[in-house]
Amino acid sequence: MKLKEYNDLSIKKKAKKKHKIKTRLGNSIKKSKGKEELVREVKVNNKVVLSNLLLDEKNFKETKDWLILNQEDFTYYMAGSSDRIKWGEKIFTCRSEGSFVDKGFHLSKIVKQDVDYWITNNWHDKLVERQSVDRMQQLVNLEAVEKAIKEDDYVTSIDLDGCYWETAYKMGFISFRTYIMGSKKEEWKVGRNASIGSLSKREIIIPYKNGAPDNANRYISESSKERQWVRNAIIGHVFDMFAELYCSIPDDFLVYLTDCVFINNRKFRYVLDFFHKKGYEFKIKTVQLTELDKKTGSVSWKELAKDKSKYFVFSRHQRLDNLDHPEDIILNPITPKNKRR
Repeated sequence: MKLKEYNDLSIKKKAKKKHKIKTRLGNSIKKSKGKEELVREVKVNNKVVLSNLLLDEKNFKETKDWLILNQEDFTYYMAGSSDRIKWGEKIFTCRSEGSFVDKGFHLSKIVKQDVDYWITNNWHDKLVERQSVDRMQQLVNLEAVEKAIKEDDYVTSIDLDGCYWETAYKMGFISFRTYIMGSKKEEWKVGRNASIGSLSKREIIIPYKNGAPDNANRYISESSKERQWVRNAIIGHVFDMFAELYCSIPDDFLVYLTDCVFINNRKFRYVLDFFHKKGYEFKIKTVQLTELDKKTGSVSWKELAKDKSKYFVFSRHQRLDNLDHPEDIILNPITPKNKRR
């Protein structure tokens, strides 16, 4: 069953407490005990059932305002780009602009099921607590970058395809069936990455009573520590791989950005072989580093194929020259359970 998208929901106030809810795609107004309720009808086996609603940011806010104005009881879930409202049996989910198109967000539920199954069967002997390495997901080698800019030479960027999704499978956290199904569409890239991030999801839950927040009973809901460790293991494994690459070519390793690395061309063949042996596919681009600003902590470059300029800002902790023992950045090398098929 594929849910329709509701991009044009608008809720307009009329009179004091009388509202009319309009939608272009045919939501109906159901009156129950003097209230007007927004109902989305979906047929399953010729029976009409209620389903969740996806709203853009504007209409999500209007829905929340409508519930507050009508002094309704509901629960508000704050989780960044996917805030939700639960009102009775109905759930309204906010999606940022452009995310209504099929982006693969359904993968999160499937991945969590796979991960929970893995945890149940591997908890005692394989699951290891690992802290997050999020702040180390970008690194810059100032000396090597300065030299490349001074020589005005082109360098190569190598971007790993579906890096976190591949790693989740290679480490055995998701099944082969999930891996293949989730890889079907290129546009599901957002959902694939989101499914890994959802393993450490954190929500602030605020109950509303008679349209007002009941802050005394608000609380924070976090993913289980086991799910968080799995997520950190995936992110950390990718980091370890790039750290290993740095240690093998310290003078030619320029910039590391999450799942992409900039290298000097003289190590091009070596790096391709390195990632091939690890079982990853990748995209290759020719770029030119154009500026290094140590005061603001930023590196700028230009993609030659698109003639497009980009930059990233780094902190002191992300400078490789600040590490006393660079080899120590390999925190927890892990041998993947599954090889690419």
